[in-house]
Parts: sequence; structure tokens; C-alpha cells
Amino acid sequence: MSINILISLVLGLVGLIGILLSCKIISRAIDSEGWAVVEGNIVESLFDKSMNNDLQPIVKYQYFVEGKSFENDVVKIGMKTMLDESAERVVTN
Repeated sequence: MSINILISLVLGLVGLIGILLSCKIISRAIDSEGWAVVEGNIVESLFDKSMNNDLQPIVKYQYFVEGKSFENDVVKIGMKTMLDESAERVVTN
């Protein structure tokens, strides 16, 4: 097997994994469109620096649906890190 074929197979596999991960994120986003809109309370908000020094907002919130209390920290589906200004906007708004 030549090196060109091997490189092509590895790159193709990496691309396929990227496509599958993107499809999962898109599917979760579509599912979230049906979620109920409710009011909640922010329990904690802060910034955390990732290994590459990007700021990541950490926002923990509590909300109630049909009398049951829930707590979560998902700010945006698929969000990992963001630029400083965007992270600050998420935590302060």
C-alpha cells in the first residue's frame, strides 16, 4: 500500500468523523427547538480558561418545569470555547 493511499484513507476517516460529530450537534439543536420556554435563576456564572487560554463561560442555572426543579450548565449546544468578548456577553446577559 502506498503512502499516498494511506494518507488519503486517514484524512477520509478524519473527515467522516467530523461529519458525524456535526450531524450529532445539528440533531441536538433541532431537538431543542421543541423545548418549553421557562424562566429560571442563574446559580453561578464565571469564566474558565481552557488549555489554549480561550475563555469559556460557566453558567449554572436552575429552572422549573411542571413543578419539578432542574439545574444545568448548557449555554449553547455544541459550544466549547469562544472569544473573550463573546464569553463575557454570555455571562453578563
